[in-house]
Amino acid sequence: TYISCLSGTIWSVGMWYSFPDQDLDALLQRLPSLMGETSHSFLKSGEVWSAYRELQRQKKSVGMPRTRLSDLYATCIAKQLLDYLGEEKYSYPISRIAEVEKLQNGDLPIPLFSLVHQEPHHYEWLEISPFETGSDYLSAYVPQKGFGSSYVAGELSFRHPEVTLGPVSYTHLRAHE
Repeated sequence: TYISCLSGTIWSVGMWYSFPDQDLDALLQRLPSLMGETSHSFLKSGEVWSAYRELQRQKKSVGMPRTRLSDLYATCIAKQLLDYLGEEKYSYPISRIAEVEKLQNGDLPIPLFSLVHQEPHHYEWLEISPFETGSDYLSAYVPQKGFGSSYVAGELSFRHPEVTLGPVSYTHLRAHE
């Protein structure tokens, strides 16, 4: 079975699947404490700025574009909503969701994150699962661990670090702009 996610359900299902033992009741009890501050209030956090600078350094070292404001906001979102992951809150790969035992056993549905990007004359859909990412519009799907890498004519040309849960959680916010 599948669970389709768009907008706020991307970060909420991402939190659920990355939460210890995928205990939804425990997550719901903890949620009010996670929502106590607005994401932009974390701009005063030295930890957020250190994580942001590290992300920029990593992107620069592999030649990836640095979307500074988007990256900063994604870092703030990760600090607020994924803090229970400890050191991994800024680097939790989406492919790790595929390792969740309850998902492997069929006790949890496969999450499908849908992102919508508006072009001048149409919308483009991007589908993200723990296993692969792609779209019918692009006529291409790549293994999840390759999401964020560069491809030429369907061949991997340069492996970049995998896109993590924080930026994908932020991206849903941009779909409505």
